[in-house]
Amino acid sequence: MSGILGDAGPLSLQVWRRNLEVYLVTWRTACVSVVEPIFNFLAFGLGVGTLTREVAVDGAAVPYEAWVAPGIVAMSIMFQSFFDCLYGSYIRMYYQRTFDAITATPASLDDVVVGEALWGATRALIGSLTTLLVLLAFGHARTPAAAAVPLLAVCGGLLFGSAGLCFTGIVRNIDSINYPLHLVGVPMYLFGGLFFPVDAMPGWARAIAAANPVHHLAEALRECCGGGLGPRVWLT
Repeated sequence: MSGILGDAGPLSLQVWRRNLEVYLVTWRTACVSVVEPIFNFLAFGLGVGTLTREVAVDGAAVPYEAWVAPGIVAMSIMFQSFFDCLYGSYIRMYYQRTFDAITATPASLDDVVVGEALWGATRALIGSLTTLLVLLAFGHARTPAAAAVPLLAVCGGLLFGSAGLCFTGIVRNIDSINYPLHLVGVPMYLFGGLFFPVDAMPGWARAIAAANPVHHLAEALRECCGGGLGPRVWLT
């Protein structure tokens, strides 16, 4: 574990706390990104759902609205963590010089990185819970297994947030953030089986989807929202 976290220690929690306190002060601005998944659900679930009533899953017909809802949660988890640890961390590192200020204290750079990743997971958790409340209001995910959604959100947020931090460390300027955002982030959710089953895609596309973590996260969320906690959830 020490090899993975480097020299990070308890001070990484202070980095996380700093981001949380800023978020609580600027929540009116930050909540806009939380509202976006709600609009996505209304657009795809209620909009596209009027055109595509059902989706065939393992030979059974599932209402499209119920099928796409966990995919919207997965998209929220990915983008909340990936974008904040990509764009937000870059702003804090380069323009606000927050990282320089923190590393002038006993906290190390490893503490900063781990704290930022933890904050990305927190953003994913906030986004997933907000979207989950909307799903409950529309009669979806009303099962005890849906209680596992926050756990999946934290795990997924750590993964995508860490990926965002990796890109933050190598981009040359703020304009270069568009490359990982649009060439990595956008394709991951467009071709991750969030809005349509991957079974309808060509073989090569299904192979790519099988290597896409967003796809596996969405499938695990579908199992939870459907009332199951099978191997897919734990493997994810």
